[in-house]
Amino acid sequence: MMNRFGLRLFRPQRLIWLSFVSAALGGLAAQSGRAPAADPPAAIPAAPSVNPPAPPAAAAYKGKLVFLRAALTPAYGQGGEKKYPLPAGTVLQVRDERIVEGTIYLQTLGGVLRAQDVLLLDAAVEELTASIAAAERAKQPTAPLYHLRGLVFHKRGEFPRAIDDFTQAIIQADSPGEETHLARAESRIEAGLLTDAAADADDALAKNAKSAAAHATRGWVFYEEGKYDEATKSLDRAAELDPKLDTVYLIRGWVRDAQGDGAAAKADFEQVLKLNPLSASARNSLAWLQATSRDAKLYDPAAALVHAKAACEWDAYRSYQFLDTLAAAHAANGDFAAAVKTQTAALKICHARDLAELQARLALYEKKTPYRAQK
Repeated sequence: MMNRFGLRLFRPQRLIWLSFVSAALGGLAAQSGRAPAADPPAAIPAAPSVNPPAPPAAAAYKGKLVFLRAALTPAYGQGGEKKYPLPAGTVLQVRDERIVEGTIYLQTLGGVLRAQDVLLLDAAVEELTASIAAAERAKQPTAPLYHLRGLVFHKRGEFPRAIDDFTQAIIQADSPGEETHLARAESRIEAGLLTDAAADADDALAKNAKSAAAHATRGWVFYEEGKYDEATKSLDRAAELDPKLDTVYLIRGWVRDAQGDGAAAKADFEQVLKLNPLSASARNSLAWLQATSRDAKLYDPAAALVHAKAACEWDAYRSYQFLDTLAAAHAANGDFAAAVKTQTAALKICHARDLAELQARLALYEKKTPYRAQK
């Protein structure tokens, strides 16, 4: 049975906990032949009035998905002038591009990036594989490259290959940190390897008992195992250690909803958005609650549609879980034609294990019946 809050696929705001240390980033940049990522300007700069550079003959990035090579804070995003950090591995769709004085700037929902800060998602595996081979020939460290390629595989839903690369990163590193264990834990959760994921979280806690991310990951495993009391304990500890770690509240919201406390779940999802308004996972989770709840105080079809559309837009409509939520929101608003169309799109990319569940909802929408969650 699928996690109703889009837990398996796209995590734009950090359900992979990876944050490369500066030394690793510097090594990675050197190995890939590029300068380390730096904060971009506040907006795509205006082209010079005298002899402006000619635009490319064909858009190289516009409309395509890019993969962030390193953590950075774009100059602005949907939050206006306020800056929100994006972790390494974030996938974004490029809405516009412009060449200014030899630099390609990319406009995304997350803010303005430079082309040198990203990899095209479709080409990332090939490029990183070549970088790994070059590093091996030069006898340079390969752990950061394996880690980054593992993130690419994870974002593409190729979890076994992601696990293999994170394992190689651990083997190749002189002193592997908790980040790689936690990244592998997430891929193992996605692959249904909960015992192995728990071991990774425990290894991370052995390295740093005060790691909020490690406690949160352990809580996530407990949640997947249906051990909600243990999950709550781990997540509450994570919140104590780092009250600003938004993913703690996201996972705790899932736990609270599973325990039947929709109001508390809603409060947690809203807390995520206070900390990080760009969180698509929180918007998806909140949308599902508002579109399907049987509690009149939580049921809010109009708000659900707003949040569901925002989540799908950030994700470039790639996640079948997000599309499933959007279909439910359309149905809750009485737009069954849109619900059928959206659910059909979700079924085309749906994982086999969730096929029956999505088909059952499609049958409801075809009968002009909205889906409501079980009590």
